Formats: sequence, C-alpha cells, structure tokens
Amino acid sequence: MRQLPRALIIAVAVAATAGVLLAVANRQFLVLWIFAGLAIFLAVTTQLTRPLAAAVRALNSAGLRIDVWGAPLGEAFRLDRVQAFGAGLLIWASAGERRVFIKIAQPRDVTQGNEAVTIGRAKYIQVNKRTAPVAAGAPAFVIRTA
Repeated sequence: MRQLPRALIIAVAVAATAGVLLAVANRQFLVLWIFAGLAIFLAVTTQLTRPLAAAVRALNSAGLRIDVWGAPLGEAFRLDRVQAFGAGLLIWASAGERRVFIKIAQPRDVTQGNEAVTIGRAKYIQVNKRTAPVAAGAPAFVIRTA
C-alpha cells in the first residue's frame, strides 16, 4: 500500500491540534470537535486501504480461492462486495448458497499481482464474525484466482 503524503499528515495534525485548542477555548462545541476529529481520522485511514480494496476487486472472477492464516476457506468464491472502512477491509463473498463476510483489521505487508493479493500481517481477521486463529509463519490473508 502506498504511503500517505507528508503534506496530508501535516494537515491532519494541524487540524487536530486546532480542533483541540478550539474545544478547550470553547467548551460549548467540545462534542462537535471530538466528532469532527473522529470523522477526519476515519476518512484518512479509509484512504489508506482504498488501493487494497481496488486490488482485491480487480480479481473478481467466479473462482477465487481464499486463505485465512494459511487455512483455505473451502470452495471457489465469487466476490459480492469489497469495501475499505477505516483501517480495515471488508469482503463479502459467496459460493453457491454459502455466504462469507471477512473483516481484516489493519492490513500490512501487502503484495499485489494479476492473479493474487496477499496480506502478510493483520491485527486480526474475522470470518462471519468469528476471529480466525493466527497461524505463525503463514500470511494473514491470500485471495487468488483458482
């Protein structure tokens, strides 16, 4: 994934500092400034994961293999939806009647190719709202064409 431009990091830091100063100076709008800061944080972190979501979307074919911490999820999946949200990636996929929802928190060490996207590390991965057990030495997530 690409790095955030330095100017954007500085702009966010200045905006956050200004927000804190305004909130301290005028407690009437404290809650508003807190929500504004959270919204800015969410927007910036979502921008970081958007290229990853686009790379996964580009693999969209009828037969995708998905591995979570080295364990295959089974049959060939079709992507229904991929979305960047905050510092995470949300994937909805299906194989016949089986539906899978995958949440990847804080993906790192991403490699992209024409036939696969590999996420080397992640804080955690949930499959259908259950946290998948971490396997040492295995990449956190791999999606590839069958």
